[in-house]
Formats: sequence, structure tokens, C-alpha cells
Amino acid sequence: MNFSEETRYFFSKIFLPGTIGFFSLYFIYLMATGRYDIKFVMPTFAFFLFIIYFFSDKMIAGIFLFFFLFISFIGLNFAGEKILVFLEMLYILSLFFIFENFSQTDTEKKVRIKEEKENLELAANKSSENRSDLIKRERNLSERLENYKSLTSIIGELSSAIDKEALITKLSDYSRKLIPHGTVNIIMNGTTDPLVVESIKNNIPILIDDTRNMIHRNYNFRYRSCVIAPLGIEGNAIQLTSEKEQSFTDYDLRLLTVLTDIGTVCLKNSELFRKTEELAITDGLTGLYTHLYFKERLTEYVSIANRLSVPLSLMMLDIDRFKTTNDTYGHDAGDSVILTVVEAMRKNTRETDICARYGGEEFVVILPHTKLDEARIIAQRMRVHIENAKIVFENKILNATASFGVLSYQKGQSADDFIKRVDENLYRAKNEGRNRVV
Repeated sequence: MNFSEETRYFFSKIFLPGTIGFFSLYFIYLMATGRYDIKFVMPTFAFFLFIIYFFSDKMIAGIFLFFFLFISFIGLNFAGEKILVFLEMLYILSLFFIFENFSQTDTEKKVRIKEEKENLELAANKSSENRSDLIKRERNLSERLENYKSLTSIIGELSSAIDKEALITKLSDYSRKLIPHGTVNIIMNGTTDPLVVESIKNNIPILIDDTRNMIHRNYNFRYRSCVIAPLGIEGNAIQLTSEKEQSFTDYDLRLLTVLTDIGTVCLKNSELFRKTEELAITDGLTGLYTHLYFKERLTEYVSIANRLSVPLSLMMLDIDRFKTTNDTYGHDAGDSVILTVVEAMRKNTRETDICARYGGEEFVVILPHTKLDEARIIAQRMRVHIENAKIVFENKILNATASFGVLSYQKGQSADDFIKRVDENLYRAKNEGRNRVV
């Protein structure tokens, strides 16, 4: 109880009742000695009762009422007009009950007002909460709608990409765009992260709120929360991590899963396109480039050599007496001889050189930035490799040789002229006894 409450208590429960009690006794004394007209006693008591009722305690007011009525009954014996005194007593009594009824009604009204106010406040708070919830839901729905629109756009952009590296880059960018509150990791070459391994192994997406709750005690996670979805090919996956716990939601997991599903299809399409392209530009038996691809690349290299004056050489080789081998031992034996020649070509050329099957048992090699003497050395190594090779076929040892035509590019020549001239050199090698470089 603070100072003001103590003062209020003293005033209403002690000082005021004591003061009115004192004056009441004083007026009774005056009435008893005839110095105070009894007709003014009741109004005086009514005034005292009014003060006590509204400024003190109701119980004290009841005590004073009983006391005033008791004195009034005694005063009836001294009053000349007893009926008036009696009526005044009834007036005081009715006044008390009117006060009591008014107080009760006022209290009930205050209670109702308070309840209504509380209800209004609750309704206002609920309305505010509902409004905030609606705003939040509207914002979430807007974000999701925007994300779904982005996914529609992403499908179109990813579907048009055929290069694997470009697809991986786009998947990384789109993951960051759709889920901006995480660090994107594209897993393409294996990982020791047990969560990623589990996701890839079981082909299921994973959402982790806090890695501190994981059972992988021997692995030091460098992130607190993550979301992972497998890409579905070659054990790849997309992982988003955060240093904070509970950074990702089920909605983030669904978004990432949709993105990886799209990415999986596009990567498979890219792989199919690559294989189809390889089939289109490579020979089925040897794996060397086709005649058409060779012509396209030679045209490009001739253009560069003509414009920049850089060295360029061309080699053409033909397997000696190949028809005889085919007729004697069959086409399978002929294929074994061809593969031996291809092995010699691959082992004696660089990655930048273009090896192609020109037709049947005839092959060509484009040697960029290579002078004639260097090209002759390469051709000579190939010739020796083929000559010394022991080709085993059905318990038989087959031997093979090849003739080579080699030529360097001369400025102003076309690609067709270049091929024609090197073919002439090959023809000379054949006419001069085969198994030689011209």
C-alpha cells in the first residue's frame, strides 16, 4: 500500500466516519437538550448518510443508517408531529435503498462497460492479428505466385540450354534466386558430406533444421541448417546451407525439388544431345571424326592459316592391301587392322590434332600449327607403329602397313585443293612401293 492509498484508507475508513459520528452525537445532544429542532435532525442525518455512502464504506453507511433509524425511533417520543418524523425516517430509509440500488446499477453498468470495452479490445486485437495474418498470408501467396511464375520462365530457359556447364551455372543462379537465404552448392564430383550422400543414395530431398541434432558425430558440419535435393543423374545434387538454424522451410524444400526435377530432365536431354551429336560427327567403329566433320574443321583451319599465316599440315594415310586382308580373313579381321591403325594415330597425335576416317581404309589427320618436317616425323612414327604391330585374330598373327601422304598448306589454297594435293602425295607413296611417307 503506497502513500496515497494509505491516505485514502485513513480518510474514508477512520477520519470521515469518526468526524460524522462525532457531529451526529453532537446533534443528538443538541436535540436532547432542546437546542436543536427535531425537524432538522432527519435532513442532517440524510446529509451525513449521503457523505458516508459515497465517500466511505457501504458497511459503515449501513451502521450509520441503523444508528440514525434507532435515534429517530427514540426521537418519535419527543416529537410533536410524530407522523412527519416517521415519514422522514421512511425518507432516509428509502433514500438509502435508492442509493444502494443506484450504486448497484452503476456498478453493473460499469462492469458491463468494462466487459464491453474488454470485448472490443479483444475484438480489435483479434482483428489486428487477423489483419496481420492476412497481410502475411497475402505476402506469402504473392511470393509463391512470383516463384511459380519464375519456375515457368526457368523451364523455358533451361529447356533451351544444351550445354552441361551452362545448365549447371543456370541451376545455381536459379537456386539462389528462388531461395535467396542460403549458400548454393552444386555437387557434381562426389562429396563426403553424409547428408548429401544420403540424399543422393536414397534419391530423396532432405531438410535439416539444426545439424547439432544429427547423429553424425564424426563429421564436422560447417553449416547449421540445409536443404538438399538430388539431381537424379551421376550422383549429383543441389545443396543450400546456412549458418543459422531453421533457415529453410518445407516450401523451400518443395521449390528446390521442383527445380532439381526440371534440372534432371534438362541434364538428361543435354547428355542425349551430346551423344547424338557425337554419333553424328564420329565414326561408329573407330570413334574418329567423320568425313563431313573433317571437311568442316579443315575449312576453318585453312581460313585461319590463310588469314594469319600460321603453319598447317595435313596427313592422309591408306592401309596397304586392305582388300586382300578382308577377302582372305573376313571383315572382322579387317576391323581389327583398322583399329590397330586408329591406335597408332591416337598414340602419335596431340589433343589439338583432328583425326578422322576419310572413307573405308583411308584416314586423315589435321595438324594445326605444324610445319611439314614436323608432320613427316609424326607420320613416320605412325608408319613404324603400324608396321611393328602384331594383330592377333583367331589365333593368327596379322601384319599391316600403311602409306602416307603429307603436305603443308600454301597460302591461297582452298580446302579442296589442299586435300587434292595431299591425296596426290598418298598416290605417289602407293606407286613407290607402299609403307612409306611422301
